[in-house]
Amino acid sequence: MTSYRAKVEADKKAGQKKADDFNARYPIGTPVIAYPGIRPEHPVAVAYRKRVEEGRTFGHIDPCKRLETVTRTPAWILGHGEPVVSVEGYAGGICLSHVDIAPRTNTPDQTTVNDEGRTVTRIKLKRCCNGCGEYVGDADNRDVDAHGNLTDVRHECPNCRSLVEQAAS
Repeated sequence: MTSYRAKVEADKKAGQKKADDFNARYPIGTPVIAYPGIRPEHPVAVAYRKRVEEGRTFGHIDPCKRLETVTRTPAWILGHGEPVVSVEGYAGGICLSHVDIAPRTNTPDQTTVNDEGRTVTRIKLKRCCNGCGEYVGDADNRDVDAHGNLTDVRHECPNCRSLVEQAAS
């Protein structure tokens, strides 16, 4: 096997591991923020925003397009090993390095008085860490896998995140 083929095989193996980890953690329908072109911290995006502020741009093409959407497929790898995922509102795959998981909302309880003078409280279902029991935010479609089981959210918990990262490394 040539060194090039060995490198491609190693890249595919590493990419498949990233895709498998993403799929295990985030089911289809997970809210994400995707950047199909370049990320906002990329030097080209920073320079573009500076030119916009100075009024020195022509046209309306922002190289740092941002999509607030949900995943529509599991992650997979391309032929050279790059892991990608498809999202709603965009044709094709977006590199996992250009996909951020949207932060959870934390909707407070809403207490009102109805027409009959009764106090009514509207609550949003909350999700707790399956490691320590702390609230991590509102429950959504990323919390149940394809088999109807609750997913592991310890990576979202400030108390348990470091333990999960240590176990992964």
